[in-house]
Amino acid sequence: ETAGDTEKENLREALRSSLERIVPRYCAGVSEVDHNQNIVDLSKELSEKHAGVLNNKRFRIGTAQKALNLYVKYLWCVGSVPTPPHCPFDANIIGKLKLPSCNNISWNWTQLDTIDAYRKLVAAAKVEAGSMSLAVWELLLCNNAYR
Repeated sequence: ETAGDTEKENLREALRSSLERIVPRYCAGVSEVDHNQNIVDLSKELSEKHAGVLNNKRFRIGTAQKALNLYVKYLWCVGSVPTPPHCPFDANIIGKLKLPSCNNISWNWTQLDTIDAYRKLVAAAKVEAGSMSLAVWELLLCNNAYR
């Protein structure tokens, strides 16, 4: 709330730069393990460099996964990268999942801040997606939402 426009713009530029640096790894496809590590690394890097403008000094896992998954999704949709390992998790997608009851986990994607909780979202989504990739499953859900 107290961050100035310059600080906010610096964070936006750092996020853009980080995503552009990470994405070439996706051109040949990445494993799920590597994708999870990219999310953790993005969260850690931006938390360390921009703590002063972040709520509780954290660029949370939930925000990192949403930014990376959404960026990779767009690149996949235009044919620049192969099918990504995951999909962007937001309130609409999380609302479609049968999630375990975990007292210490907030299923609000903006509050999500552990890779283990993120893995639980992925596991629940895989159940819903069945034989489809998570990327295709999520894209179909989004396309159907606008019909």
